[in-house]
Amino acid sequence: MHEGIVMKGKDRSSKPLAGGKLSGALPSSASRVVRQRGASLIQLVFYVVLASFSVVATVRLAPIYMDAWKVRSVVNSMGSETALRGASAREVSQSLNRRLNINGIRHIERDHIAIQVGPGGTEVVIDYEVRVPLFGNLDAIAHFRYDTVISN
Repeated sequence: MHEGIVMKGKDRSSKPLAGGKLSGALPSSASRVVRQRGASLIQLVFYVVLASFSVVATVRLAPIYMDAWKVRSVVNSMGSETALRGASAREVSQSLNRRLNINGIRHIERDHIAIQVGPGGTEVVIDYEVRVPLFGNLDAIAHFRYDTVISN
């Protein structure tokens, strides 16, 4: 009888290698399951959409906030302006409009500005909101309020 199974074709015998390992044995790293890494197509599309939304929102909202910083600077500078102490509401309004025009602020209307002269000084309030279209029928609305008191 046969002592083993005879295989036809390639020689499948296990020959010892240096170090006592058999040539037919799999190395320990090859016996592990190799997991693939990387993003799937759905993840990639999600990240591209998220990044594009962020870029569009930044491009549309950055000018609004840059203008708001200019308005805040104008209002704060009026509070520390010594030439406006004791000025009438009309003089304060003219000074404010001139400063806003110099800084290129065009979207603030008269309805957004309140100037009240009181015994403690002149209070200047700018309260406005800006609406910017983002995508289709989706808008972003930013509301700003700045105030100061010009002491007498």
